[in-house]
Amino acid sequence: MKKLPYILALPVLLWIAPINGGQWNYGGQLGVINFDNDTARQQGIDNSAVILSGYAEFQSDALVAISMGMEYLDYDDHEEFSQRVEWDGVFGSSGDTHVESSDAYGFFAYADAGPRWKFGTNKNSYVTTAIGLNTAITSERTILNCADCYAEDIDIDGGGYVKLAIGTKLGAVNVGLLYREFLNDSSGMDNTMYLTIGTGFN
Repeated sequence: MKKLPYILALPVLLWIAPINGGQWNYGGQLGVINFDNDTARQQGIDNSAVILSGYAEFQSDALVAISMGMEYLDYDDHEEFSQRVEWDGVFGSSGDTHVESSDAYGFFAYADAGPRWKFGTNKNSYVTTAIGLNTAITSERTILNCADCYAEDIDIDGGGYVKLAIGTKLGAVNVGLLYREFLNDSSGMDNTMYLTIGTGFN
């Protein structure tokens, strides 16, 4: 959470960049994230996971792209546990108990900024490079929707990264590929690869 103020400050770049005009793009990303092998083993998870992201991006007429978003990580857990829990009266009779298994997941926030180059017919294709920061909001192993159940932190923090993205516009839809390489081994993350799909408006 110490990194969150930096992410919240990155939109200030919108005022620094010479943006006499531009376009907002928004959409989703589906991909795979790879973790540092030692970190994954210590945290009891597989060294890769599915990652789902939603993003908003401002592309200025000065060819600067600024992206912000939220990500959900579905860890492949090797240390799942079970616990007997009590119904709260909503889904069953109050006082009844049943056994639930834990889930391992993470929510992360990110922001990045960098130059974008357009090319091709009507300049509908692009290449973007950027530098950014990704940080954990929550990352844990727990039983969902349980008020007093046991929980463990999964120490995947996120960190700084560099990004390379390519894409094209197909009518009203933007599609592309995105790659991130994390800069610090202590982040627990190695790299990510996404398929992106979205749209935009002026």
